Amino acid sequence: MADINVQLNNGQVTLVPASTTVGEALKKLDRDAAKQALAARVNGREVDLAYALDSPQNGGSVQIEPVLPQTLEGLDVLRHSTAHLLAAAVLDLFPGTKLGIGPALLDDPRYGFFYDVIAPRQLTEADLPVIEKRMRQIASKNLPYRRAEITKLEALKIFEERDEPLKRELIDEKAGETVSVYYIDNSPFIDFCLGPHVPNTNKLRAFKLLSLAGAYWKGDASLPQMQRIYGTAYFSQEELDAWLKQREEAEKRDHRRLGRELDLFSIQEQYGQGLIFWHPKGAVIRQQMEDYLREELVRRNYSIVYTPHIAKRELWHISGHEQNYADSMFAPTTLEETEFRLKPMNCPMHIAIFKSQQRSYRDLPQRYAEMGTVYRGELSGTLHGLMRVRGFTVDDAHLFCTPEQVRK
Repeated sequence: MADINVQLNNGQVTLVPASTTVGEALKKLDRDAAKQALAARVNGREVDLAYALDSPQNGGSVQIEPVLPQTLEGLDVLRHSTAHLLAAAVLDLFPGTKLGIGPALLDDPRYGFFYDVIAPRQLTEADLPVIEKRMRQIASKNLPYRRAEITKLEALKIFEERDEPLKRELIDEKAGETVSVYYIDNSPFIDFCLGPHVPNTNKLRAFKLLSLAGAYWKGDASLPQMQRIYGTAYFSQEELDAWLKQREEAEKRDHRRLGRELDLFSIQEQYGQGLIFWHPKGAVIRQQMEDYLREELVRRNYSIVYTPHIAKRELWHISGHEQNYADSMFAPTTLEETEFRLKPMNCPMHIAIFKSQQRSYRDLPQRYAEMGTVYRGELSGTLHGLMRVRGFTVDDAHLFCTPEQVRK
């Protein structure tokens, strides 16, 4: 077989034999980059360092770009791999655990990854240090992350033998004819996953398990209830320590703690999770904020409006919410054989005001603003103080105008 022309993203070029791995090619091109790399992009596709190169069908060079630490792509690979390490430790400690999903989290400043599990017994916060210790033991063994390409039928058989019904369900729904699975060698772990992952567990040194939460499979309350184990990971212990220190300082200023200590608001289990009670002191702060916003909106020629908290279910079919966001809405309620739903957004209500009479172009633009209370059917495991709730008031404004009236 002909040699392959390989080009690094900095312009360096070399020839390598066919079936050379990405990691081996990187060593020839740039030893420092090869030593640091967690994964790579080959002609734009993210792959493991163990990926075997092949000659392009149309000739030309194979373009390799290493995925390095201190990049978002690198952080994603690191945290996703650490989530797999977490699952391996749980399987080792609690045989018979059923695995859900375990993604990296880059958009949530509170966490770095999670894995959803159904363990043989309910896990507690006291289990987290034990699981983390086992993660470190596995990581220290320098075990390879190994990818295998197998048929869908083979994958279904593997996870049937392992009694992993949730993984079988994912494969049934998402997999094509060929399935990629990942092993951590010499551990009980195997997962249905696209990757890429770090080459070995020795790359995972700075991680911390943070908390447990409830979760439903696929976010559906009618499906199995799981436990979500949250953690985070960084490229160095110094980075992790700095983040943990920042987290500790932030907890001292956590709005939930301040709300309780200053008697601003409360959330009371007997009335419902995610529902906020504003106490007199908190109501003063909220009123001042709302008064300021209304003054600014009126100054900008917005008209203040008020709209109902509930509407016929048919409206939410028209708006598309029923088709796309039904899982995030409260269940319908029926009155005199007509179904209604609490509103998750104010937009259709403002459109109703605009449509209530015929408008001339001379009437435009029309500006409506409302402190509109909306309701979301958030799952209990996702609720977080005032940040993620089931009922909240939003400063919502809509502008109706002609295209010519839009200013860039």
